[in-house]
Amino acid sequence: MGMTLKELLTKGEGTLSAQEAKTLAAQCRMDVETLYTLLEERGIKIIEDEADADVNLDVDSIIAEVENAENNSDELGLGGDDEEEAAEENPADLKAAMDELLDDPVKNYLKQIGQIPLLSAEQEVDLSKRIHAGAEAAHILQADRQKYGATEYIKKNSARFSFEEDENSRSYTEDIDEEGNEKSSEDAEEKAAEEEAMEAVENGPLTEERRQELLKTRRDGLNARRSLSEANLRLVVSIAKKHVGHNLAFLDLIQEGNIGLIKAAEKFDCDRGFRFSTYATWWIRQAITRAIADQARTIRIPVHMVETINRMRQATNQLVYQNGHEPTPEELAKAMDMSVERVREIQRMAQEPASLESPVGEEEDSSLGDFVADENAEAPGKAADRAMVAQQINQALKSLTPREEKVIRLRFGLDDGRPRTLEEVGRDFGVTRERVRQIEAKAIRKLHSRKCLALLNGLIE
Repeated sequence: MGMTLKELLTKGEGTLSAQEAKTLAAQCRMDVETLYTLLEERGIKIIEDEADADVNLDVDSIIAEVENAENNSDELGLGGDDEEEAAEENPADLKAAMDELLDDPVKNYLKQIGQIPLLSAEQEVDLSKRIHAGAEAAHILQADRQKYGATEYIKKNSARFSFEEDENSRSYTEDIDEEGNEKSSEDAEEKAAEEEAMEAVENGPLTEERRQELLKTRRDGLNARRSLSEANLRLVVSIAKKHVGHNLAFLDLIQEGNIGLIKAAEKFDCDRGFRFSTYATWWIRQAITRAIADQARTIRIPVHMVETINRMRQATNQLVYQNGHEPTPEELAKAMDMSVERVREIQRMAQEPASLESPVGEEEDSSLGDFVADENAEAPGKAADRAMVAQQINQALKSLTPREEKVIRLRFGLDDGRPRTLEEVGRDFGVTRERVRQIEAKAIRKLHSRKCLALLNGLIE
């Protein structure tokens, strides 16, 4: 590994291409994400290959890769050699299998995005400029609406402006409102854009001609954002398939990655000289990992703790590779510069929850909950002793009259565990406290007989 890494570093002068990083990860038997982290910690930059960014989608290979990651190959109807031979022999079965595959949403989605042409560097620059121009136009329209009440003015003159004829124009106010609400006051760039927009409307409200021009620019920016995003949807697929197996469906991972792709399209700066795929990769990966942290677990863990757990896993993989065995909490604590107690706490938090209804055993005739002790339940031995004591007391109380037995039960709380006072028992029987005391004393004298003492002797310690 040392010679290979040294050669690659010498070749790239401190940088590695994505393809070279994948080759190195395969040689070292390491996860690609783990290797990326180790290289970035050492100041080695990973440059996305243009060929890798412009992914040529092979639908069958991607589906097969996702199936293997999810251990769920039967869902797409893909069988072994025997099933293929049977399908060849029976054309009806073959047609049914093909219909099932065509109905699969993943396959349909991959085929659709595979038909979208890729963009050249010049096209990306042009789309980026149109997106920024549309954003500036939106800021100006927002400032004009806030300062001069443009929304009400447009509503009153909607027939003259004929916004109803254009769907984007009809909804432009809602789009501007949503974007205005999402802007952070702490973002310096957004603040500067808002200030410029306010200066643009400082001398008075926008004229109808200027407003129409800005609306057209805004619509053109939205179309450019859509074009730039759609042309890079295959990049989302290539990144999403690396995160399969985290309790999120493949399509859900793609959708979350698409959200990150749209954010990247809005923030991409073509003046920096990078291709859009290089910039969008971080946003896509960030959106997917955030979705996994928020949605993949039954019991949600805060995002900052998920990042700590991931760092611990990376440190564990590195220590396993170096030492050849699973690291102890002490070794992890030293590698991560934290206390042993903190490491154990993170390890407990990283454990996957299990359902108490999960079947256990080969026959699956019992569940996990059957083997979990109930700490609040009474021990069997104590329950047996309690039942035996109650039986002996009941047998001894049979020597008393019904009235005496009830007085004893109420006075000592034998039924519900709450002893009553003489006054409370007297109210129940309609007698005085003295009469209750006399009945109680008479009943206790009877319980001191030899027969009753023989029954209760074992209960007296």
